[in-house]
Amino acid sequence: MTLDALMRILQSRPATERVAVGFAQPHGYLGGWQHLAFVLTGDSSIGDMTDAARKAAAMTYADWKTGAGHLHDAGIYLVARIDGPGVQLTESALADMLAAHA
Repeated sequence: MTLDALMRILQSRPATERVAVGFAQPHGYLGGWQHLAFVLTGDSSIGDMTDAARKAAAMTYADWKTGAGHLHDAGIYLVARIDGPGVQLTESALADMLAAHA
């Protein structure tokens, strides 16, 4: 799943809708900029998750190999903590998250 696809799905839902598990804090996965990561959160709104995705879309990522850029087409990972390993976000996993209302 890409950031653009994630944002399309989130923006198609009511911002006030609540889910049991959401995400926040966009950052480079495991300190790199090849992939995007979000930290999992408890009870969250679609609006909060959309804001996190918008923040990620607006950020410019840079590393010494590739220079500056954006991660619109990068894979997305969900992590329990900012410096920990995670699992890749798929459309199926997102659908499960969105179905689990708070």
